[in-house]
Amino acid sequence: MATYYSDIAGVNDPIIDHSGGLTVVPFSFTAAVALVTNDILRLVKLPAGATLIEFLIDAGILGASTTVFNIGDSGSSTRFSTGVVASAVSRISSGDVLVAAATGSAHGALPRRYTAADDLRLTFTTVATGTTGAGAFVKGHVKYQTRFDG
Repeated sequence: MATYYSDIAGVNDPIIDHSGGLTVVPFSFTAAVALVTNDILRLVKLPAGATLIEFLIDAGILGASTTVFNIGDSGSSTRFSTGVVASAVSRISSGDVLVAAATGSAHGALPRRYTAADDLRLTFTTVATGTTGAGAFVKGHVKYQTRFDG
């Protein structure tokens, strides 16, 4: 198991913060090495006090595979959705009412307020061969609002 970071969620990247307003953070990731089961992809850092409003994830087809992933955060890898099949769903949005390719969607999980800093992440539960290169990408955006009392 390894942890990977999108272009914006790298360990040393600063958290983008627009105090009190709506923040839209785009992200992208291309798999340079083969992904394996239980790998984690951290998409975007969420600052303490952020309220996650929505997300859009375009998983491409992750190498034309049957790769399966969960969408969550550090507290629960399945907080927002479980069993998303990359070959059946190119894009998944928090606004989707029904996600046919997901075995479980946590409707009502948003908006979610974070009292401590966290991140939106994918956890890969099944990874097919060939999940590297230009066809194995994940990109999208996250919208959150920050509010500081004081």
